[in-house]
Amino acid sequence: MASYFDPSALTIYDLSQHDTVTQGVVFNNLVCMAVVVSVITLRIYVRHSIKHAAGSDDYFAAAAAASAIVLSTCCLFAAAQGLGKHIWDLGIDSSTSSHNASLRISIPLYICYLSYLAANTFIKCSILASYYRLFPGQMFRRFLLVLGGLVAATCVSSILVGIFECYPVKSSWDWFSPRENCIDILRFFVVSSWISTITDIIIWCCPFPQFFRLQMKPRRKLQLILLFGAGAFAFVAGILRLARLDGLRSVDITYTGVSPINWSVAEVSTAIVCASVPSLRPLAVRFFPSSWQSGPVSSPESAGPRVMDKASGSSRGGSPYCGRNIYLDDLESQQSTSLYSTTPDRALRGYRM
Repeated sequence: MASYFDPSALTIYDLSQHDTVTQGVVFNNLVCMAVVVSVITLRIYVRHSIKHAAGSDDYFAAAAAASAIVLSTCCLFAAAQGLGKHIWDLGIDSSTSSHNASLRISIPLYICYLSYLAANTFIKCSILASYYRLFPGQMFRRFLLVLGGLVAATCVSSILVGIFECYPVKSSWDWFSPRENCIDILRFFVVSSWISTITDIIIWCCPFPQFFRLQMKPRRKLQLILLFGAGAFAFVAGILRLARLDGLRSVDITYTGVSPINWSVAEVSTAIVCASVPSLRPLAVRFFPSSWQSGPVSSPESAGPRVMDKASGSSRGGSPYCGRNIYLDDLESQQSTSLYSTTPDRALRGYRM
């Protein structure tokens, strides 16, 4: 059987082209790595040092950041070996030295794929864990568990397919090994990417009905929706990555594969940033208190005629649904078990029962 790299297949290409996009690979990965490290460091600082309320969502986010760092590191290593150049400029042929040179690119790219899957899965689990912590509804929480199981199952199946796409198995990362009984891996990438994009949309949309039930000032509600709605950028990046997957089919993969690789890095980095934005709100409150001061949030699940204004201590009439009230600070409170609950000390200062 033929190997992935067949020098005779280069006859259809214009071998006079010698441009490179290696600098783009380096720039994209350095920027994304710096942003991810900065954001996840701030998130850990806020959750551990300010709110003292680290949870499973934070640990999932940290795991996603670690996977994203591995992804970018492997991309940078591959770029140092020639990723971004045309494959005919790398002098790859059937010789042993060329084989070893190709492995220095193909193996990091293989690890990139596995790291991308891990980062994408961990950050989705982080978002779902945040929803599970904030919203108390049993039906909604069951839905989150089912969705989390689907995300995990998709990750495991994608890893297994990536490892066992060919026989022998090493053909998955060795461009010179015979490819026997191979599946159409690009078609699988497209299908799995569509599934991932659909789950992204569902994860992004599912909390909004919960937000609309809250009784709060429109400005505060808009802040809350914007905080959690930033995830839209992540699935937009996923769609852009999906549109460029065809570059992985080319024999000149060291050049044409750069675009989908860069978008993969951008997708997971954007997802990590967007998932961490709500956790960084205490920093915004500290530096911009007038714009991000806490406002009361009322749950429709309990009754009570009047509530207290947190800033002034004055009371105001409540809507028919007003009762237990939460302030936006309670989104990060250690004792808060959900968006509809608050700490005892805030209950004494914030309610009239």
